[in-house]
Amino acid sequence: FGKNRIHTAWTGFNLFVLFWGIGTFFVGKASSPEEAAIAWRLAGTGGLAIPVLFYHTVYIFCETKKKTFLILAYLQFAVFWVLMFFTDLVFSNWRLLFNSIYYNTANIYYTTMMSSWLLVAFAGFFLLFRHSKSVTGLKKLQARYLFFGFLMGFAGGAYILLPAWKINVYPLGNIAISLYGIIGTYAIIRYRILDIKIVITRTGIFIATYTLVLGLPFVIGAVFKTSLIEMWGTN
Repeated sequence: FGKNRIHTAWTGFNLFVLFWGIGTFFVGKASSPEEAAIAWRLAGTGGLAIPVLFYHTVYIFCETKKKTFLILAYLQFAVFWVLMFFTDLVFSNWRLLFNSIYYNTANIYYTTMMSSWLLVAFAGFFLLFRHSKSVTGLKKLQARYLFFGFLMGFAGGAYILLPAWKINVYPLGNIAISLYGIIGTYAIIRYRILDIKIVITRTGIFIATYTLVLGLPFVIGAVFKTSLIEMWGTN
């Protein structure tokens, strides 16, 4: 609900992270290459936009004036998204890994797309790092939290793509994206990063506490009941 440009950009970033998360969830659930292709395109929609919105957020935060690279970042997103979503040039050769996950084998189009992805992400980190060296006090702390928080998320997301180049590591990297959320939330509360103010009312605390206290036993009970049913069915 922020009104500043930087709030809009960061909100957009987080929404596309959500797209990425939903897409990769369905990638893990896909039972055929056709289903995997749809899921990877959904995940790719979020994934392609993530470095662009990251750069845009950093661009505003660092009060940069040159728009050329920002415009090019959005243009390359549009081009690669069309190629990925409406053609078979990017996703074409599927293989099943770990007995459960369909991965596309990287070709020249996929590799070019991901190289552009890395370039935009690197530009954002470089801009943020350079800015952190030129400011002091609270602004410097905010820049550092942004840098390391985003770095955790990007490293985790990039890690799960390695099997596309036949580096067959199990895709646990998405866990690191939660670290970005934790670091970002702490920085919001502790240092008002990006000038975000949090208002916590007594009613909010009451609802959160009782939701946890009353809801957790039901969750544990449901999981335990499911496990018992599976064990009973197996036996």
